[in-house]
Amino acid sequence: MKLSKANKIAGRITNEQLATMFEYAKKEIEDWRDLSITNKNITKGAAWNKYGKNFDVDKKYSPGWKIEAVQEFGDHLPGDIKRGNTKSQTRDRDKPYHEEPVF
Repeated sequence: MKLSKANKIAGRITNEQLATMFEYAKKEIEDWRDLSITNKNITKGAAWNKYGKNFDVDKKYSPGWKIEAVQEFGDHLPGDIKRGNTKSQTRDRDKPYHEEPVF
């Protein structure tokens, strides 16, 4: 997930939603040897040990920690959380105007 999107989501996500994200990631990630998104020197397995291994719903986490956790595992968020509620994402867009090129 891109950092800008992770930043927006991390600002409004709850610890319960983070716990759900970690559960989905645990089930959906098949190759834990893939490179981490937040740090190219470690694998997803090492990133899991940093963020998901000892996650506690009752603990308060720093905004930076949440941003990195969402950036790493945010692709495993439920759809309603991942989409957000911004106007640009929810409004219908018209199809772009197109003409066949004249050669």
